[in-house]
Amino acid sequence: MKKKLKFEHAPIIQVEKLSPYMDKILKALGFPDSFATDESLIWDFMDVFDKEAGHKALAKAEKKLKIKIDKDEYVIDVAKRLQGKEWGIQAAKNLKKLR
Repeated sequence: MKKKLKFEHAPIIQVEKLSPYMDKILKALGFPDSFATDESLIWDFMDVFDKEAGHKALAKAEKKLKIKIDKDEYVIDVAKRLQGKEWGIQAAKNLKKLR
């Protein structure tokens, strides 16, 4: 009996698909030239030596991106939410054009 090969998408594929959104997040946090993986946390891109500065940077990123971000979230999860938000805005614009 032949075994069926099971293919699964590697997490890196998700990172590549969401890279424009991840780049926006990293830029908003003040780390435009950084690289994030599927296991990178927002906390990884906050100033751990100056907690006040880190929290200010997080608040600034939230304001810029217009989404709530928790320091303990994965960057990729925030990227998914940001993508969904932008898709929703575009869908609303398209519907408005149809009316």
